[in-house]
Order: sequence, then structure tokens, then C-alpha cells
Amino acid sequence: MADISIMSGRWLWCGSQIFTEAQWDTLCSLATSWKIQGIHPKCADGIHPYYDDAGMQMLKSIAEKHGLKCAPYHYCYGPKFGAVQIATEAQISAHIGSIFGAVIPDIEDEYMSQYDAAISFAKQVRALYSGLWIPTMYANCITHPTPLLALNPFIDAWLPQVYFSVWTGIAQDAINYVFPQWHAIDAECKTYGQEGLKPTLPIISTTNNVASNQIVDFIEKMQRYGYIGFWHSGTYEPYASAVQTTPIPTLENTMSNTDQLQAAGWKYDAQQKQWTAPNECVVVLGFADAVSKSWDPQDYPLENEQHLDQLEVSNPALGGGSRQRFRMTTLEWTPARGVFKQWTGQELIALEQEVHQLQAQLQTLQNPPPVEFPRDAQTAIIDAIHQVAGITQELQTVGTALQSVLPQ
Repeated sequence: MADISIMSGRWLWCGSQIFTEAQWDTLCSLATSWKIQGIHPKCADGIHPYYDDAGMQMLKSIAEKHGLKCAPYHYCYGPKFGAVQIATEAQISAHIGSIFGAVIPDIEDEYMSQYDAAISFAKQVRALYSGLWIPTMYANCITHPTPLLALNPFIDAWLPQVYFSVWTGIAQDAINYVFPQWHAIDAECKTYGQEGLKPTLPIISTTNNVASNQIVDFIEKMQRYGYIGFWHSGTYEPYASAVQTTPIPTLENTMSNTDQLQAAGWKYDAQQKQWTAPNECVVVLGFADAVSKSWDPQDYPLENEQHLDQLEVSNPALGGGSRQRFRMTTLEWTPARGVFKQWTGQELIALEQEVHQLQAQLQTLQNPPPVEFPRDAQTAIIDAIHQVAGITQELQTVGTALQSVLPQ
């Protein structure tokens, strides 16, 4: 898991506005006066970026000038428009993340119950980007079936949004309602071999007239989660003075990825720069770097790294390189691409198809079809057999004659 400590503190969500440089500078100045630590601008809607690279660098540099951390988000339609949409949004997510060091896909609605699409989206993002990737979700995660189990191995944290108006507007009622759902998902993740539900970083909606004292109560109760976000800037100002009196959320007892691995029994050799998993398989070189950055401790290697002249059956153009299979992941390396994660579903289907073809060939060899000859050919074969028999008889007669004349 990537280090989520940069997400600590109070954060402001900025709605869907596209900002000019002057507008962004004004908002960042205002956020600083409200004692905000971080800010979330929207950088894309579906496959449509809001900013070019220069525009995103502007957002980042101005936020940093005001002492603010910046983690942008984009709304993802994904399965609503199909595989091309998913692939394009994955590229956008990865690119935004590469500029800011963190990116938030807003998947609350479109990915409900879309498990296969969620896995496809996650794998495509992670093939391109290994930094902080934190999707939004509904806080009542069972009532709204976000594909948590599908995405949880790929993400670093969740951003659940709390709508107090749904739960009587009282902070404790909101917590009493959603906590058992988070707890149930955590248990389900562990049942399926995951380490548990990734950290939850709560967002408060300020659009439904929740009382300031209830927001204060919620922040105080959730302080140890390390983060509190406010949606969105246009409705936040009435709450700003009350929020400033609350403790700044801090992440307590948060372990780095390396600490988590070592706590789970992995051993790191700093001199050799290699990991030894609890099952004694080793991870070296670039694969070890990937594990150090972000890795599920339960994702043990099932083999040591090996070279293959052809890495993937499903992608012959990839050529040769190195591969290491883990329980849930396959890492690969080529000189052209460096280290990346294999698209395991695609490769598994290709391997299954190859096995089926080989099984069919073997069945044919073991049970050859009967050979049928035309009637003319059958007659010719019978005649040939008779001729061979006659020749054999003649040879035997000649042999007997020779024996009689040869000296004894």
C-alpha cells in the first residue's frame, strides 16, 4: 500500500468548476484562511480532461504556494459506455496521478455491482501508475453495492461520503448506521484472502443543511481516521469557523508499506535490495522495487523470477523478458516497458484456449479414425497380397532347390 499520510488533515472538495489561474489562487488563499490542509480540484469528466498538462501543473504549483496538498479527482462513467471508455478513463487516471502523485476516481454511481468492469479498470490503471489511487464510495457500502472486493486489492484507501440527511442529521446515528457495513466488508475481504478493507477517509457533505455542532461531533469522533473532507467549497463557508475549533485529523499508528510487509513476516535485505516472503521465495531487482512501493502482504510470490523467451501467449508482440507469479498478481519486465503487471485474465483465457487445442490434438492421436479404401483400391490390395504370396511360394521353392544342389 502506498503511503497515505499525505492525505491527513482537513481537505476541501471544489465541485466541478474549471478554474482560471486567478480563480484558483483566490480559492487556495481562502482555503488557507479556513485552515485547510489539502484541496481536491476536478480534473476530468469521463474521457474529457479539464486541463492540459500545463493547467494541471498550475493547479499543483499554486496549491503548494499556499501550503496546500493537492489530490485531484475525476468522474468515471466506465461500464456505462463500455470497454473503450474504461480504458481511456484508466489512462486519464494514471496520467493525472503521475503529475500530482495522487488521483481520485469518482466511481460512486456508475460502477455499482459492475465487478468485472471494476477489475478491468483497476488493472489498466495499475499497469500504468503505482502511486496513490483512492476511489470515492458511498458510506453505506452494502446498501449501495460498490464493487469493494474487486477494487480493494488495487487501491490505497477509500473515500466514503457521509450524507447526514439520510441518517437523521445526527453524527452518532450516521456512524452507527455505516460502521457495521464497513466492518462486514472488512470481514468479507479477509474471508477472500485479502488483508482487510483498505483505510477509509470520510467526506462530509455540506449540501444538506446539517447542523454545525453535528459536523464538529463527527470530526471529533472520526479524528483518528486521519482525514476529513468537505463537499464542496460553495457550501462550506458557514461551517468554516466551527471546523477550525476541532482537532486536525491525524493518522495514528499508520504503518508504511514496508512496515506492513515486515509485520506480516516478509524479510528485507537492504544490501541486496531483495524481499524474502514468508514462503521463502525471493523478490529481487525491479520486482522488489514494485513490492516496496505498494504491495498486499498476503500476495506471496509462488516462484522466483525467471526469464522467458516469450512472456505472454496472449500478446506475442511483447517478446521475451522476466516474469514472477504471485498469489494475486503477476509481475513482468521487458527492456522496453520496465516492470509492469500482467493482464492475468487475458493471459489465462489464452492459456485455456491453448490447452483445449492440445487436448483435442491428443484425443485425435489416441483415437485415430478408421481408414476406408475405395473398392478398386481394395481389389488392387487383395491382388497384390496374392502376388506377394505367390512370390513367397516361388522363393521357397527356389530355396529348396538351391539347398539340394549346394555342397553339404
